[in-house]
Amino acid sequence: MSDANRQRLGHTEARERILEAAAVVYNQRGQSMTVEEIATQAGYSTSALYKHFANRDDILCTLWRSVRARITEVIVQPPPDGLGFRERTRWLLYRLAEFAEEERELFVAAMVNAPMGPPSDKVDEEILTTYRANQRVWLDLMEQGIAAGELREAEPMDYVLALGGHLHSLTIHWAFEGPFALKPAIDRVLEIFIEGAGRR
Repeated sequence: MSDANRQRLGHTEARERILEAAAVVYNQRGQSMTVEEIATQAGYSTSALYKHFANRDDILCTLWRSVRARITEVIVQPPPDGLGFRERTRWLLYRLAEFAEEERELFVAAMVNAPMGPPSDKVDEEILTTYRANQRVWLDLMEQGIAAGELREAEPMDYVLALGGHLHSLTIHWAFEGPFALKPAIDRVLEIFIEGAGRR
């Protein structure tokens, strides 16, 4: 991109370009990456980058929050009418898979390479709001499965945690050993979650 074209980018577009560049560099360099490397990847000078972000930590924090917010947008979108528990679960997981595959660099940087979060007593309201919105969707889904007889009677949160563990492991495997098609893998994980892994 030429200097003139970069100058014509609005503030929001410029920030998004920098975040995309930061994801690429972070996935390659991890915590050792520098602002200069991000600027080079984005096609900016370091001084131009500082017009949009205060420092490297500001870029990383914004990246993680941005991706989590976009994931929440996917999760909270109402499903099509008439879907049963299995179909609704598959629909939601497929949408998350599509986001991950379309935005792989961003997704891997924010969801796999991100450091552990702060202690629970220091989590800010924005993170808590996002977490609770996501959790509510998954709880509603598990409650639907129990009510429909697809899942045996149990605490819905236990099912949320169990499925979340499956998905986290799949995400890590896809990030480190992939990329590979996520939807077939999701089908297999969902079958194990619903049908169980034990012999019958």
